[in-house]
Amino acid sequence: MLLADFMAAAVPILPFVWLPIPQARVVSGAVTLLLLIGLGIGRARIAQRDMWRTVIETESIGIAAALAGVVIGVLVDRAFTG
Repeated sequence: MLLADFMAAAVPILPFVWLPIPQARVVSGAVTLLLLIGLGIGRARIAQRDMWRTVIETESIGIAAALAGVVIGVLVDRAFTG
């Protein structure tokens, strides 16, 4: 499980290793959204729920988590720099 978590966490980070920052942002975002769509489809099939609703829920949770990470990062940066 730990190895799977590390691999999943590496997916959005790896483009930043190989590409310039502007292109890495686009690739990372696109790959992450595609993986979240796949996760939503898998969740819908397992739970036998409406696929579109489950995909939208999964994408929304992913976007909310990303925004929370940005907000926390900004708050921590401001707390320690100034």
